[in-house]
Amino acid sequence: MSFVSDVLPPVLTASVAVAGLIVTARTASARYREEREKDRAGESRQRRRDRRADHEADRRRFDERFASAVECLDAESPAHRIAGVVLIGAMLREQDQRLADQAFDLLLGTLRRHRDEGTDVGAGAAAMLLPMLESALRETTAQPTARRLDLTRLRAAGINLTGLHLERCDLAFADMSRGKLSSADLSRSDGFGLRIVGATLNQAVLREVRWHCVDARDAKLKWTKLTSAELRRGDFRGADFFQAQMQSAHLERADLRGARFDRATLTDTFLIGARFDDAALRSLLAAKNHGDAILDEATERRLWELVWAPGGAER
Repeated sequence: MSFVSDVLPPVLTASVAVAGLIVTARTASARYREEREKDRAGESRQRRRDRRADHEADRRRFDERFASAVECLDAESPAHRIAGVVLIGAMLREQDQRLADQAFDLLLGTLRRHRDEGTDVGAGAAAMLLPMLESALRETTAQPTARRLDLTRLRAAGINLTGLHLERCDLAFADMSRGKLSSADLSRSDGFGLRIVGATLNQAVLREVRWHCVDARDAKLKWTKLTSAELRRGDFRGADFFQAQMQSAHLERADLRGARFDRATLTDTFLIGARFDDAALRSLLAAKNHGDAILDEATERRLWELVWAPGGAER
């Protein structure tokens, strides 16, 4: 038997058959991959269309709830106003942050509008709005890219902002009387005409704030950091600055009658033109370094009269 004539032809035939099978398999695999990619592309396009449709539906539902909330808040019935507040609370929980931000703006607008118009949102609705605002502010300030908050003209007496980071926010003409702002960071915030009568700001950070004409009567500012704060023409009657850090703070023409400065740091604190009574001046003598404060001539003369007059500092 000849190898060439008897063995080689079957081997070649088998080899050709195997090669044909390989080519066929590769062709089928390529077609399968191509069809699969087309299916995936189609599914991806469908998913995008579905997501877009879902988003548009969510947007329509949000717009409907937003309109309903505005309508309820404008109603005269207390029940309708409470319903409007409930709708705002639901919208604040939107997963789409842009929609949640719109609900937050509506919440702020509601609190502003009733102050500007001199109207009352109603006791029941008001009792719900303030805690809702506090919760929304905590969530907003906890975000890594928190926006600069506009809290101007906010009617929020008694608000609790303890420990919040509200750097650079705008508090112009807001009313936070009796508020709890201890340990809050309000550095570089604007607060022209801010009202914090009787508020507690112990250990708050108020570095470089611009709070001209602030109404801070009877405010508690113990251990507060007021470095380079601008508080010109503010009303601080009865305020307590115990151990406050007031280096380079500006209180020119502020009303400081009845204010207390025990153990406060007054390095280069500007007090020119400020109004004092003898009780406040005696307290000023109890500051860590009252001699480093910058006073006008008349105030400084009266301060030394209290020091040197018989029984002066103790009277």
